Amino acid sequence: MLVGEATGRLLQRVLDAARDDGLLRGRGRQRTDSPHVLAAVRDLNRVELVAETLRTPLNALAVVAPDWLRAVALPEWQERYGRRIEETRLPEGGQT
Repeated sequence: MLVGEATGRLLQRVLDAARDDGLLRGRGRQRTDSPHVLAAVRDLNRVELVAETLRTPLNALAVVAPDWLRAVALPEWQERYGRRIEETRLPEGGQT
């Protein structure tokens, strides 16, 4: 990434995307400790914790009792809990 100032270009793209999404405003300093940033991080952390709390036992059940799990699990559970939350894109606007 150091070749050809790729890091600077990457940072600029991230800043441009954040500005386009309304996360950054022109003029002034951006504070990462502002309450809305901290609240968003806290909420995201809670969503990840809940999703992993559900995913982990379901995966364990899939190994121990796969027939029982197939009988009781809803079809959308596989899509929702089959992958780690970090590998998925969360809905925007606080919808779950």
